Amino acid sequence: MAILCLIRSFCSIDILTYIIYSYAKLKLDDGRIKNFICFDPVGIKPDYQNAGFGQKLIHYSLEEAKKTGHTVVFITGHYKYY
Repeated sequence: MAILCLIRSFCSIDILTYIIYSYAKLKLDDGRIKNFICFDPVGIKPDYQNAGFGQKLIHYSLEEAKKTGHTVVFITGHYKYY
């Protein structure tokens, strides 16, 4: 969120939607470590909600994650929104 605030402060752009990913690790029962990424939140400017922008952003970002070799993505947040 801090990055978005900086972008907003230094640029004359209107951010309609955003998604934030982070890296995480999961230790499996057998001791192996599984790297993954997770996202939350996805933000949509109120005037643009329910127009498909969030869905497009999620699909696009998941495809990009796949292209970069990520095989696991956790989604955090309330199930009604995703």
